[in-house]
Amino acid sequence: MQQVQQPGAATSQDLANVVYALAAVAGGNINELPGLSSDEVVTALEQLCSQMHVLVTNPNIDISAQDVSNTLWGCAKLRIKPSDTAINGMLQAFAGRRMREAATPQALANTLYAVSELRLRCGWQPQLREQVWQQLLSEEQLARIAERGTAQNAANVLLAVARLSTAAGAASPVISKELARRRAVQLLEGGRAQGVTLAHAQGVTNMWVRDATAAGIQQIALACAKLQLRDEQLLASLVQWCSQQLGEQQQGRGQRGWNR
Repeated sequence: MQQVQQPGAATSQDLANVVYALAAVAGGNINELPGLSSDEVVTALEQLCSQMHVLVTNPNIDISAQDVSNTLWGCAKLRIKPSDTAINGMLQAFAGRRMREAATPQALANTLYAVSELRLRCGWQPQLREQVWQQLLSEEQLARIAERGTAQNAANVLLAVARLSTAAGAASPVISKELARRRAVQLLEGGRAQGVTLAHAQGVTNMWVRDATAAGIQQIALACAKLQLRDEQLLASLVQWCSQQLGEQQQGRGQRGWNR
């Protein structure tokens, strides 16, 4: 890691891989890594993100969206906020046309979720033009997640837009509630901003809920509550999913009892 921390000695992929690995090793232990003090982890992450900021702001260097996404995800996982300059720079670079169009649905979803975590739990204060958020949350971006992403991708984005449209402590909302609601509904309706049939919307809603994990279901429900979305079909799907999971758990307990 010391080699990567030297200015100019690493590529964006090197930096992203180290940040991602630190977060993976830490697991659920926030700010804690074997053999390193909390202060050492924070210092290392700040240095890595500072270098990433230098790379993403250099127009002559081609940076992948995945590298930026992995870096922000690692920071959020560790709950360590590097400098506001570094976060703002990485997010602005991600919103640029080349990077955002090349980003996978997972990279976009993880990026949005990561910055919402950093704002909520680490006190990050976004200093970005409104245009940056409009680019990240454009109809085209949401359509790609709805059409090619997973249920967890959708859940991450839903919760992220709900958080970003809500005040966090003394910090004002980053995006308007209206924009957040429009994008949430668009995502739940399969990515189509207009002209969605009821049958299509119901089918997509059922698909998201059917394929979601328990954590994803919780995120979808929380996002809908924050945005005051009271879609009857969505609520019915959530209840059906919970009932199905409860039934499977009860059946599993019954089978284990029979085997004994």
